[in-house]
Amino acid sequence: PPSGAVLKAPTPKLRWPSVAGATYYNVQIHVRGRKVLSTWPTTTNFQVKAAWRVNGKRYELPRGVKIRWYVWPATGSVATPKFGTLIGTSTFSVKKKR
Repeated sequence: PPSGAVLKAPTPKLRWPSVAGATYYNVQIHVRGRKVLSTWPTTTNFQVKAAWRVNGKRYELPRGVKIRWYVWPATGSVATPKFGTLIGTSTFSVKKKR
């Protein structure tokens, strides 16, 4: 979504430009300064699900709160990544239900 967008649904599709030589990307979503999702897509987009689990804990994007996401290109294995320079960051929020 465009920076500062207010979305109707908590399932945005995040997109970023490709980087020559990148084998995958690290996408992170932060809410109130805390990382709630880190994923490693091999394409230049990621569809956020309505809810997900990390270490058994359930997460979802809160409504009415600024959400920031970041993306870095990477090479090597996910266990030992070599990151490039940050290529994107943006914010959005999800509209509160009435």
